[in-house]
Amino acid sequence: MELGVIGLGRMGTNMVRRLMRAGHHCVVYDLQPGAVQTIAKEGAVGTASLKEFAGKLKSPRAVWMMVPAAVVEATLETLVPRGSSTTLRGPCSRKIRSFASTISSGKRRS
Repeated sequence: MELGVIGLGRMGTNMVRRLMRAGHHCVVYDLQPGAVQTIAKEGAVGTASLKEFAGKLKSPRAVWMMVPAAVVEATLETLVPRGSSTTLRGPCSRKIRSFASTISSGKRRS
């Protein structure tokens, strides 16, 4: 299985390592180039931008985001701009956008 991972902090990096040990192919992106380079040396495919990240993944793309809540909406908007022909798929796609927008606006409900 191929999985894209955005966010290579402690949790994201360790998750990528476990996935690769289990035989999965990982494409990774992080704002910190050093984090990408470190895990790329271990076998992940590193990318320098979200555009490159999306381009390296085969369709259908599976992406796991391990980013702070405040940047979820901006990251989704970069990957899947509103009005584009590409859509988020899955049972929760509308809820993901809605939830991400409430978090980034500070209007999160309990």
